[in-house]
This record gives sequence, structure tokens and C-alpha cells, in this order.
Amino acid sequence: MKRREVRCKRKNKLLICIGILICSLNIRGQTPQIIIFPDSIKNTIPLFGYNYTYANGGKNLIASDSTWNINRRNSVIDLNPGWMRFPGGTISNLYKWKNAIGPKQDRVGMNGNNFNIENNFYGPDEAGHLAEVSKSEMVVVVSINYGSRYAADWVEYMNSPVGLNLNGGVDYAQIRADNGHTLPYNVKYWEIGNEGGNSKIWQRWNEYLDPKDNGDSSQYPHTNLQFRNWVVNGGDKSFYNYKAVTNNSWLDSNIKIIGIPNEKRYTKIAPVMLSSIIISIGTDTNNATTWTRVNTLSTSSSTDLHYVFDDIKGEVVFGNNINGAIPPSGAFVFTDFSIENYDGHLATYNQMKNIDSTIQIASGFSWMKSYIPFGGLDASQKHGNGDAPNVYPTNVLSSNLSKVLGEYTFRYNSSHNQNDPPLFVTEIETPGRDMEAAMFFLMLYSKAAAWGNHIPMIGANYLVGDSQINQCHISHSNLGSIRQGTGLVTTLFNNHFGRKLIKSTSSNFPTQNINYFKNSWDTILYSENLEKVYSVSSINSDSSKIYVLCVNNSKYDTITSSIQINSPNYIFSIDSVLIMQASSPVAINSASNPNEISIGPLSIPNINNGIISSYYFPPLSATVFEIDLEKISVITNFNQSNNILIYPNPTQKKVTISNLDIKFDHLKIYDVLGNNVTNQIKKTRSTENSIVLDLSRLSFGMYYIKSKTVAHKIYKL
Repeated sequence: MKRREVRCKRKNKLLICIGILICSLNIRGQTPQIIIFPDSIKNTIPLFGYNYTYANGGKNLIASDSTWNINRRNSVIDLNPGWMRFPGGTISNLYKWKNAIGPKQDRVGMNGNNFNIENNFYGPDEAGHLAEVSKSEMVVVVSINYGSRYAADWVEYMNSPVGLNLNGGVDYAQIRADNGHTLPYNVKYWEIGNEGGNSKIWQRWNEYLDPKDNGDSSQYPHTNLQFRNWVVNGGDKSFYNYKAVTNNSWLDSNIKIIGIPNEKRYTKIAPVMLSSIIISIGTDTNNATTWTRVNTLSTSSSTDLHYVFDDIKGEVVFGNNINGAIPPSGAFVFTDFSIENYDGHLATYNQMKNIDSTIQIASGFSWMKSYIPFGGLDASQKHGNGDAPNVYPTNVLSSNLSKVLGEYTFRYNSSHNQNDPPLFVTEIETPGRDMEAAMFFLMLYSKAAAWGNHIPMIGANYLVGDSQINQCHISHSNLGSIRQGTGLVTTLFNNHFGRKLIKSTSSNFPTQNINYFKNSWDTILYSENLEKVYSVSSINSDSSKIYVLCVNNSKYDTITSSIQINSPNYIFSIDSVLIMQASSPVAINSASNPNEISIGPLSIPNINNGIISSYYFPPLSATVFEIDLEKISVITNFNQSNNILIYPNPTQKKVTISNLDIKFDHLKIYDVLGNNVTNQIKKTRSTENSIVLDLSRLSFGMYYIKSKTVAHKIYKL
């Protein structure tokens, strides 16, 4: 009995080994194959980039002495993001850009909700500079809180040439020039609001519940029709017992009265109706004392509970104990006020377009497309948090693949109607920093390459930072800035991938079955057989190079495949092969080990008749073939149309080309593999316009005689 049990165990081990081998070769015994069609261009590929918050000096890109942290700045440039979003996500709904331009020592910090006091050193000009030097697009998020003119002024500041002053009033293009940047930044992509305003816009605020103290659940839900009407069209609204704030904080610890002369506080939004303002002061609303508004404090006594109010700024100024009393230390300032004729989304969009009609504006309100038809709305903002039920709670790699195939594919592609506006996918939560997390982005971006017709951009949250470290694609430490594997994915797609998707097919690859849910409320479990090598191909703008990306999403299997380029119009030669791989699935780059996940070169394989016959893809890796193309312009009636004679053709040794014009002054000879064999040819000029080629050193077969503009076939017998 024991002997039979031992034999069974040995047999099972043998079967497992055979199974692994078969997986490498494919279960059906057929070699996996990838075929690329360079002539079949499908769509533009999205730009791959990052949400990048301005907070903490742009996550300490600007040091405390207000100068650039060069190491951190260069780490962003080296990453080469396709776009960077400013001023960030939630924080953008209360962002006042006019407080963040000009001399850094004069800037006013953040005023908003739970955010700490900021120095505002990383403002629109710093973000514009970083986009310029990193050759990235800039995506600007404007707040819907401050009216259409405020948003349009920002467009003028970033995009208008000096001297136009298209928005009237203050010439913000001239101010930009005075601040050191004469030429426009030419920001193409803009968004209005972030994620429906979060809980940071007046349209959502409950009239009687301060948004800082009562949170999101107390506010108007996104489905409320009155809320939506306020967002779309603007309007009037009143607020009661809202705590006044400082010009740089909403935090209770910062907004209590200090007890200094002529202390200032501000309504949470401005301008307000002057006649509506009521100020009361106390530790809470139950024991607050109402103060009186006056036009000037100059006639107030030291005991008068008076204040002056600037309705445009929403600014409250108290006395100095000579002219008007100083409020008691430790008290809050409570405000009742009303706003009227506030602008909504529609007015903001139109006013921004009036300044620059070429910009693309996405709405941060996902339901907006139901209210403003496509054509009056350029795009919709779409984010992703990976909140669908986790099918694989104990298997990180399978969980990441499940999210890509399920929630993210459904959110960004399957659920998108052709009549819907395009999507700006400007925030995706990162599931970690190791190679398994990098595989999430490798697979998501590979699939997103086919979605470019309706997704001009896609990217992750948290490019750099000292917080949310597990999600940051660049990590900072005292020893330097480190690109994580997730960040290397962006580098791979932006540096080693084309701008147009081309057709490619794959067959005979082994698969792994991945289950997934499509969204957070889904109760149906779906399933897909995912090829263990997922391939996608692209071509650059001038059609001189194609890129074949092969992502092995298997954790353990090495997969072998052939690659074939199918085109009669090009000569091919492999320029380079790069691989992104890791020392282990859970490898993370650190200051002491910065290359645990890396991108590096591989040896160039042979290509015969446009075919790489056999190539090995290691587990959890991404391999990119960069292949140069040379266009062959075949002229069907070569001799007659150009008066050129090629004889004899075929030939056993020599061939003469007569009636040459300037196009053939520099001839090159290629074999059918795309190899340049010109140095094996002896060329002699027999007459002024004839040349003799000696092909005796060449093997039998077909060759191309080629100049910059035309080519022809010759045959060696």
C-alpha cells in the first residue's frame, strides 16, 4: 500500500512538470503567434499621466525656502508623464488660483475644509513650468464656486497672448508676463469641478448645516434635482450659522478669534449680498451675540460691537478696542448670508470657451451629459477607485487582473455609448508599488490603448508625495527620489510606445481564467479566459517605427511565441528590445535597491521574412520590440513612368540601371529580411546616367533597390 502511494506521488509530480512544460508550448501543441499589421491604423492612443496636487509645495517639489527641489523635479521629468493635473482632486473645488501667482512671499495659502495651511509655493506658473520642461500636457481643474469670470480669467492667464485681454478687466496675460512667462502655456485640457464637487461646492451645502462640521451625508445628494439645477444654471441661496474662516484655513483650531486688533474673518464663499450678512460671535450658536455692521469703524467706541464688511471679498473686519471692540478670544464668528445670480456650469463653460475656443473642457459632474448635450460639453471626467467586490482577497495578482477586466473595462469602455462625450480618466487609485501592482497598470494601459477614440487621457492618482506612500509612483526619501514599478509603466508607454494603435492578432496562447464583477453593486460574477501574454501594437506619428508590447501576466509561466509583421509596403529592421521585469512579484524599489523593478535592453533577435520565429516572455514581464519601418513606394510601371531601364532582371551577376535621375544618386539595397546589404554590392558608373551593380556576393533571391522616394525589385539567380 505504501509502495503504491509513493508511485502515485511520483506520477503526480511528473504530471505537474509535464503540465508546466505544456503551458509553455501551449496545450494544443501549436506555437503561440502574434501577427502585426502596420498598414491597419485603428485609433489614437490615450496620453498616460498623473493627478498632481499642489499641496505642500507640490508634494515638496518646491522647498521651504521657495526654490525648486532639483532632485525631485528631475525625477518627474525623467518619468516623462504624458500629462499632469493641477491643482489636484478634491482640493481643486476650493482652489483660488489668483492667490497662487506672483512673488511667493506674497501668496495666500489654502482656504478649505480639512486642509492644512499651505504656502502656495507650487502655483499655476510652477505647474506650467514643470509641464513645459517635462514635455507634458497640463490638465487644469477649475472650481465652480467662484463664477464664470474667475474661471475665464484663469484661461486668459494660461493661454492668452499678451495684449489681447479677452476677458476684459484685469489683463491677466500681462500679469503672467510680469510674473516671468511672456508666452502662453497653451493648456489644452480643462475640467470644471472634481468628482461632483465632493462636499466642497455651495450647490451641495445644506442651508442650515455648516459643510465643515457636518460632512458629506448632511448635504444635498447628487441625485437631488434642485442641486443639479444649481450646478447647471447657478442661482440664489442662503446659508445660516456658517462659521467664518481665515483666508488660509477652515480648521476650528485656526479660525477661532485670537483677540488681536482689526482681526479678519471671511464667509465660506464670496461675493455675498451685502444686505444679507448677519454676524454673531460666541463659542457656539446657542450663546452667540449678534454684532452690528457699520460702514466705517472710525466713529465706533471701544465697546461697540461693530464690524465692517466687504461683500465682494466676504471679508469681516473687527475693531481695535479704540474704534470698535475686539471679539473675545476663543470664540467663533457665525455668519448668515445669501448669494444671488451665481453662475453655474453652463455659464462657466461658455465663458472659458469665449477666451479660448480650442480648449477641451470636461465636466466633473458625471450626470451632466443628461443636461447638456454632447456638443455643448467636450468631455466627462471619470475616476476609478477599484470599489467592486474583490473576487480574490488572498491573491493580489488575480485581484488586480480582475479589476482591469471587470470594473475598469466596464467603467471606461463597455458602458460608454458612442453618443456620450469622451472621458478624461484623471484619477485611478494605485493598488500598491510592487510588480503585481505594476501589472495592474500594464494590463489597464494595454487595454486602454484601444479606447483612444473616447479616452484622450488616462492616469493615476498621486505621482509623488510623502503621504499615501503606497500609492505614489515616485517615492521620496533623504537618499533620493525613486521611480516605483508603477511609475516605470508610465515611462514605458510614453517613451517606448507609439501614438496610433495598429491592428494585431494573437492565437494559441495559454490562458488563465479570471472572474470579476463589473461594478460595486454587481451581484453577477463574470468570467474571462485571459491570454497569459497580452499583446498590443502601435506606430509612431510619421509611420517610421512600430512598437510591439507583449505583457506576460502569468506569475510563473514562461511563454514562447512567434511574431510576424504582415505588410507588403515596408522593410523591417529591429532597432531595440526592452524588458520591464522584477526580481520577484513583490519587489519594491527603494533607495538602497532602486532597480528591483527595472527597464533594460535585451539582445536583438533575428527577423526572417518579417518573422521572429521564437521568443521567450518571462513571467510578470513586459517586452517591447521597437521595429524600424522603411516605406517601399512600388511603382507599377517602373520603366515607362520613370524612363528608367533595369536589365537584365533577373540577373546572375550584374544589373544595369540606366536613365538615372537625382532620386537614384544614393541607392540602397535590402534583402527581404530588411537587412541593408549595400556594402556587399560593388557599384560602378558606366555612363553619366547609368550605374552597374555587381550582385555576385549576394545569395539567390529577391532584393529591393531603394532611394528615398521609390523602390524596385531585382532578382538574383
